[in-house]
Amino acid sequence: MSMVQFNLLPDVKLRYIRTQATQKLVYSISFALAMISLAAFAVIFLYVDVLQKKTMSNADNDVKKYTNELREIADLDKILTIQNQLNALVGLHQSKHIVSRLYTYLPELTPANLNIGKLTVDFSASTLLMSGTADSLQTVNTFVDTMKFTTYSLPNQENSQKAFSSVILSTFGKEEKKATYSISVTFDPNLFANSGSPILVVPKEYTTRSVIGVPGSEIFNGRLAKPAADEQPTEEGQ
Repeated sequence: MSMVQFNLLPDVKLRYIRTQATQKLVYSISFALAMISLAAFAVIFLYVDVLQKKTMSNADNDVKKYTNELREIADLDKILTIQNQLNALVGLHQSKHIVSRLYTYLPELTPANLNIGKLTVDFSASTLLMSGTADSLQTVNTFVDTMKFTTYSLPNQENSQKAFSSVILSTFGKEEKKATYSISVTFDPNLFANSGSPILVVPKEYTTRSVIGVPGSEIFNGRLAKPAADEQPTEEGQ
């Protein structure tokens, strides 16, 4: 025998029950979210107000500790000064000028019968001031023209560049057996730079020592090793 059930609850009552169930679910979810938010707030509060302050306090204590240790080191100021000077040596070495290249360049440029009595180098302005004597004004002009047309090249560089951007015969004179001169020269800083090894390219059409084959002029034949007191080369701008 089959059973027959009758739903005696009206539709309004059913909707009310469903609404209450939904409301309870919303309340439960809201309560859970509120608890999660409260827990997150508590964690953040503990980190900021407790852990972070403790970390900063520990850092301050470490600073004080190491500061006191440094203060106990004798002559610390002197040690730091020496260390800074040592650190600066690398830069100074890289920026220094190779003055010894003068003894390579001048024999290639100087005519056989020309004597350089005084030579002043200013590396900050990249200038050379030379004065001396020669057997004739033609030799002086040869020296000037040789420098004007001299170029140089660097390793791994195809194009050559002018070695001397300006060569000016400042003064000259003719005496009975010799000529006097003063020359102002502006050179390329790369000629004496610590980086690279420039190679001079001296024109062969001028009467330089390399063409004549003379071993050396007076400046490189004893006079350079022991110059007179008023003829010693001077150096500026180092």
